[in-house]
Amino acid sequence: MSPGIEVKNLVKIYTAPGYRVQALRGVSFTVHEGEIVSVMGPSGSGKTTLLNIIGGIDKPTAGSVIVGGENITYYTEPQLREYRLRRVGYIFQFFNLIPTLTALENTMVPMIIAGRGRVEARERAEKLLDAVGLGDKKHRLPEHLSGGERQRLAIAIALANDPEIILADEPTGELDLANAEKIMEILVELAHSRGKTVIVSTHDPRVARMTDRIIMLRDGAIEGIYEPENIGGAGAMGEVAAERTLVEYIRGRIERVKAEMETLTKMLRENKITPDEYVKRYLVLKYTLRAWREELSRLGAGVEALE
Repeated sequence: MSPGIEVKNLVKIYTAPGYRVQALRGVSFTVHEGEIVSVMGPSGSGKTTLLNIIGGIDKPTAGSVIVGGENITYYTEPQLREYRLRRVGYIFQFFNLIPTLTALENTMVPMIIAGRGRVEARERAEKLLDAVGLGDKKHRLPEHLSGGERQRLAIAIALANDPEIILADEPTGELDLANAEKIMEILVELAHSRGKTVIVSTHDPRVARMTDRIIMLRDGAIEGIYEPENIGGAGAMGEVAAERTLVEYIRGRIERVKAEMETLTKMLRENKITPDEYVKRYLVLKYTLRAWREELSRLGAGVEALE
């Protein structure tokens, strides 16, 4: 396979008076055309910064990103705008939809910006909405779509100008497992059947296991790169360290969810939220906690108690 994206010794440092944070510390990896790769790591590990640099939204302090043999870190701002418009499709966790436009109109926007005629843009938008299962809802506003439908609309918009690269930043973070799997099936199909280079950042190991490889980030550095099928057993690539990293990460997420449940209960007792809101949010956290416990059990690392 041809390399779609080559990331080489990427460093990103944010500075301000009295402030310095190193978000990326010499990150290097390659993603091939027709491959889907996930990036996992706790909040603050550098996932979004990494995707923003690959997507031409931000520039690195050092290192390079090679796309199709071209070093985009040398691009001028006009070149980056063209790169973002035509070569990259970005899918955000919170959709970034224009609320006053219909699904069809939202999908047409990137094509019109790129200079396509309205008739051609409309025809392609209708085909894209059909492909993601929204053909019968093309005239609805985003507020009249479910969370899963809004994320599928975001995918259609990302594909509007037929980009070679798809970057998805926590695309399933606000979805239940059934809808998350549907979104991931679309992204996997884009890579495997249409030859797109796809990178997905995620907190969910069940989502990550649907990709070809998993890159684990911590404190801006890569702790391990491994294939999903090798997790939970001795693999040919020596993923023991990576598996330990994943177990530690899951344990941390479990503790975080438990803390959120305790905080939620405290808010109820202090009358800061209504009982209905408490039940709604508590059930989501309970579902999330159960999912993480199941993943930890699958790895054979023991299961934390719910209490």
